[in-house]
Amino acid sequence: MWNRTARRRRFAGATSHTTCRWGSIGKWHRLVLISALASITPLSAYGAGGLTQRIERIFARVPGAGVQYAVHVVDLAADRVVFSHNADLPLIPASNQKLITLAAAVDRLAPNGAFETVLGMRGPDLVIVGDGDPALGDPEVAEDQGVAPLAFLELWAHALRAGGHGRIRGDMLVDATVFDAAYVHPDWEAGDLVKWYGAPIGGLNLANNCVEATIWPGPAVGAPARWSLAPETGLFQMDNRCRTVARGRGGAPAIGRMPGTFDLVLTGKVHDRVTLQAIAVKDPVAFTAAAIQHRLAERGIEFTGDLRPMRVRTPAGAMARWPATGPVG
Repeated sequence: MWNRTARRRRFAGATSHTTCRWGSIGKWHRLVLISALASITPLSAYGAGGLTQRIERIFARVPGAGVQYAVHVVDLAADRVVFSHNADLPLIPASNQKLITLAAAVDRLAPNGAFETVLGMRGPDLVIVGDGDPALGDPEVAEDQGVAPLAFLELWAHALRAGGHGRIRGDMLVDATVFDAAYVHPDWEAGDLVKWYGAPIGGLNLANNCVEATIWPGPAVGAPARWSLAPETGLFQMDNRCRTVARGRGGAPAIGRMPGTFDLVLTGKVHDRVTLQAIAVKDPVAFTAAAIQHRLAERGIEFTGDLRPMRVRTPAGAMARWPATGPVG
């Protein structure tokens, strides 16, 4: 079960589109998952003075005492200031920093840019190449599209079986080298790294790099609580200290993660089924790869080898066009 209310809220007006395609490049078969960038509303859409009026209406609702705010809007096409208030006042950007990140992404990748997450076969090995897509398996994006968060894995499993790859005789190779392995900022507080808003980011991501626990009572009062995780990976160890109580008794379940590990601790009391707030994972690449392997195995794809990180992109970072056997050129 996915607890959508515990997720981060996307920037208003942003959209995402995800498609899959299965193709062939020489003897190299691949499945590509494409997630489009957010669309941006141009200044011209607001009309003359429309943006200024909209900003002023927002400020009119801000309490006056003890509140500081600063805004500076520039129309780059016309090279003019559209709106400015306290533009030189130094303030901590906080979550507004994401607007700068979004602008940089659009500038670098273009408004119609896309992330490609690739599944392919290289000889006997199953290969997954990440492209840094932050929306892969995102429950809110999936809900907007009317699909399950891991629906793309159903397509991948079907494509593998249809291609005669129901049994993977080699290893599962994971290339997340589009980004480095600095998954979190070194200045983030340690206590935040287990919270959903402190989730790491890597070259391969899934479900906001968070896991959600659903808890329900055991068979009798005093019995250990029962639990499940979404998405399932097989990575996590649960120290279950939560106990079942009768309805009407106080207490609630709580979950945490031991820093730097995949070890979870479940405490408190439970008398009814509940999905807890999401917990950030330690390593987004290991988490995503394990979840993908777990779901494919549930769908009948048999694995006999190991799960290994390996760069398969070209030295310049392009997607490799490799032969069915032999090393990557």
